[in-house]
Amino acid sequence: PRLTHGGAIATLLDSSLGTLALQVAGRVVTANLSIDYVTPVPLGSVVLVEARLERREGRKVFLGCHLSSADGDTLHAKAT
Repeated sequence: PRLTHGGAIATLLDSSLGTLALQVAGRVVTANLSIDYVTPVPLGSVVLVEARLERREGRKVFLGCHLSSADGDTLHAKAT
């Protein structure tokens, strides 16, 4: 159906979260990755990925990430 594979979306989200984690906390490991797929991403789409720091608890950092259409109007997936 010419849609982006969920594994490719997961890779984008995980890479974005990992890059942010490195910036805010240095060397880290992923304890948990949860992804909610909201709407399909057509192949060839330009997307916007935004990662953010949600909170810190001691040595732990909790991050979130959204993958949306380039104009930001359509949420395709979110991860924590």
